[in-house]
Amino acid sequence: MLKSKITNKILSAFLFIGVTLTLFTGCTQEPKTPEVAAVDSLFIHLSSDEPNRARKALGYALNQRKSGTEVLVWLDDRGVRVADKSINNEFAKVQTIIADLATNGVDIIVCPMGMSVYGINKESLVEGVRMGGSQGKMETKEFLFRPNTKTLSW
Repeated sequence: MLKSKITNKILSAFLFIGVTLTLFTGCTQEPKTPEVAAVDSLFIHLSSDEPNRARKALGYALNQRKSGTEVLVWLDDRGVRVADKSINNEFAKVQTIIADLATNGVDIIVCPMGMSVYGINKESLVEGVRMGGSQGKMETKEFLFRPNTKTLSW
């Protein structure tokens, strides 16, 4: 009986020490916050080949990039035409903005299906623009669905 009382006191002491340590260490830990992207990002979707709309969309992208926002431009449907240097008379101003975007580190990806529909080949893309593909799909998906990404479409 004496042995059982001693065992109970020892177990009670260990329980007391364990609870006390748990309370004190639990109170000193900072609450965990979910990790988010440090920089806001902007996904611009351009599906128009109307020069004024394209200038607005790409000009906005350039202004946002210069203010520190990470930007990705996705050209599809008729928007692929603005990156075709063989029709630069119609899109000369737009293609100047595209060059500025590329110089400022903006990733500009063209939809390969749209290129095919409008007869645009890889060699006729303006410098700084690249054709999407299986890797482009993953890059746009990862960019588009990460925290703090805003999306605009023209």
